[in-house]
Amino acid sequence: MTLHDFDELVRRMERRHAGRPRSLERATTAWMAAGLAAFVALVLFLFGLGLAAFAAGVMLPFESGIWLLLAGVAAFLYATSQAFLLLSVDHAPPSGRLLTPSDAPGLSGLLESLRSELQCPPFDEVRITMEYNAGISEVPRLGFLGWPRMFLQLGLPLMEALTVDELTAVLAHEMAHCSGRHARSNNRIYRLHRTWTTLFERMQRPAASSFQWSLRLATVRVAHWYWPRLHARAMVLSRAHEYHADRVAAGHTGAAPLVSALWRMECLNPMLAERFWLEVFRAAEHSPEPPADILDRLRLAFHTPVSPADASRWIDRALARATGHDETHPALSDRSRALGWTEDDCRRLGFPEAPRPSAAEALIDGDAQAIHSWLAAQWRREVAADWWLRHQRAAATLRREAAGPSIPTDTAAVAGPPTPSPDASDAASETVAAAEPASASAATAAAEAWEAARSSLGLRGVAESVPLLRSVLNIDPCHPQAALVLGSHLLELGDPEGNRLLEMMAELGDGCWTRQALQALHDHFQATGQTTELEEMRGRLDRFDEESAAAQHERSNVRFSDTFLAHGLPDDAISALRSTLDRHESCQSAWLARKALRYFPNRPLFVLAVRGTGRGWLGADANLERQLVSRLTTAVELPGQLLIVGRSGPFTRLAQKVALGPGAEVYRRDRPRVGDA
Repeated sequence: MTLHDFDELVRRMERRHAGRPRSLERATTAWMAAGLAAFVALVLFLFGLGLAAFAAGVMLPFESGIWLLLAGVAAFLYATSQAFLLLSVDHAPPSGRLLTPSDAPGLSGLLESLRSELQCPPFDEVRITMEYNAGISEVPRLGFLGWPRMFLQLGLPLMEALTVDELTAVLAHEMAHCSGRHARSNNRIYRLHRTWTTLFERMQRPAASSFQWSLRLATVRVAHWYWPRLHARAMVLSRAHEYHADRVAAGHTGAAPLVSALWRMECLNPMLAERFWLEVFRAAEHSPEPPADILDRLRLAFHTPVSPADASRWIDRALARATGHDETHPALSDRSRALGWTEDDCRRLGFPEAPRPSAAEALIDGDAQAIHSWLAAQWRREVAADWWLRHQRAAATLRREAAGPSIPTDTAAVAGPPTPSPDASDAASETVAAAEPASASAATAAAEAWEAARSSLGLRGVAESVPLLRSVLNIDPCHPQAALVLGSHLLELGDPEGNRLLEMMAELGDGCWTRQALQALHDHFQATGQTTELEEMRGRLDRFDEESAAAQHERSNVRFSDTFLAHGLPDDAISALRSTLDRHESCQSAWLARKALRYFPNRPLFVLAVRGTGRGWLGADANLERQLVSRLTTAVELPGQLLIVGRSGPFTRLAQKVALGPGAEVYRRDRPRVGDA
């Protein structure tokens, strides 16, 4: 199902069940129950099939019955694995420090009072964490059958950011999810949806064998049809439950504390991500160990005023964000509007100042120092490995900078918040081809410039790395990582150059980087509430996904009937290829061509046909060429995808066609070696 189809389905569900939450609950529950019934029926069928095969094997003579016995055992084992898949639900164990009534009598009294008034079941555990969030989680002991344990997790950073009244409203909202009839239906639907989420995620994992894939094939096809339709209903229902919980909390505490709490959370979240945590991890440049006073630094950050420019930008972002069709929580503007607050009402609140006192100071009135020490020590253990890697990278960067810059850098820096580190993007192995192939020296300079920029990004953030990113783009204007990181950063600042850079990446037509550029634009339009542009971008993502599937098919099928073009590589690339081929004594000659591609032509697919020097009887040439092809596959590097075939064997006709192309011959052993006169 495409994004456009999913959006239309969500709109249809919203129109059909508008103002009728119970109808939506019944429809969603029916869809979930029908899917699980089908899955249970499949498991029972497999058990029955195994039982029948086992019984027939026992009754027949041993020589013929042994195979039925083995088939019955195999069916039993497979049915057992599917039943385990159904009953097991992946849940991360609750994190944080267990909070007892003696640790925080004030908080325990508040929780008990709210539970009694909102008719919320008791919690099995209350834990305090380092997350900037609060929530109630359930861990069902029997999967979709239920019997859950309830955990309340409270983030100390959130408690430091909120007043007591605001935290009370947040807790009332969370408990509303677990109170009365709403809790029973909500929890049942949550468990069913979580089970189906687990099943769908496991079905997406690569099969361990072709046999496993064949067994899973029918189920996967059904799941691909069923899951989006179920997920759309669950998303609409989840947002309806959020509005319901907001109304319950507002009825208990009033709308003002709840809206104020949501406002603080929305405005302070980017401050923590873009300023506080960046500054904390910058200390890894000089210190090999994380700081022990992380909570003191956090409290100081809340009390430190932000610049008017940052405050204005974060306020605008908080109010502009639109609710996505695949989001479980409505945007702040939608939630506040449902509670009777307009955008102007929220804007008049201004950027939140630190509460005096905070909920943490007022409610953690037991052994607060022990709680702080435990959380700080736990945080240090969790970040120790990443911190050490950052410190080692910083040391290497400082040594390189002390040796003197090897690349020119711009002097004009752009101030502003950083975007996420591009380390995830570095996992991609292909690069975008420019309209004019770059020389080897320019490619080397661009690689060195990017390495310096990447190190700076991990240590100092994007704002201080802008000159280095611009240096990369000065050398290679189409450098994918630099364009993506700088474009996302500038777009966040409202600079139109960011949109230009990302659009350039999207138009280059590279399968990897185009998707990331389009997704960055999509997220920007959603964050800024540009719904028209957002709809257009979701359509572009749909078209790109369709073209990607077609491109994968086009590239995985290279035939004699395909059209082949001249390779079009520069002389230095061909010289490097000849040097590689010359080092393989069994290579007699080679021809190179480029397949004419309809999808993503900027990412070329080369076909290299090789002939071996060996001569033998009964197909020995084909065996020798197979070994040569295997060795060359890991040795030859070209700016794109590469298929190597031999002149003998199953690809003879394809190799002959490649060899007949204009300028196809790139190597012959009797020609002078590269570099010879």
